[in-house]
Amino acid sequence: MKSKQYRISELAEIAQVSKRTVHYYIARGLLPSPEGSGLGTLYSDEHLFRILLIRKWQTQYLPLEEIKSRINTLSIEDIKEILANNEPIKPLPKVCDSYPVPHGISYQRIVLCPDLEIHYSPENSKASKWAEEISA
Repeated sequence: MKSKQYRISELAEIAQVSKRTVHYYIARGLLPSPEGSGLGTLYSDEHLFRILLIRKWQTQYLPLEEIKSRINTLSIEDIKEILANNEPIKPLPKVCDSYPVPHGISYQRIVLCPDLEIHYSPENSKASKWAEEISA
């Protein structure tokens, strides 16, 4: 059976990623290069299934380098089998981009571990209480 072909906008929409993410994955070696160039560039089912597996593993907090080393050893059949034998893909957490960033307010910082910290306003009693409980 011949693989379906997609333009980048179609692929990105189906896989629920941005076009920029598709290009990024190709540049990082997570996806193979597409067929053609420019406006004639086409992506295949292999690209789609690889993106879906990348997203699945990202929800399990695997770093991209680990995902790359795993996914590049797999055939398209292996990828389909992994996707078929597991629970549905959970959407990636979305960063709240509609929350207005207040200016002129100072924040406290609690470092939980390397690369993970919490910032809160000491003026917010609820946030201060939670911060005390977390840092205790």
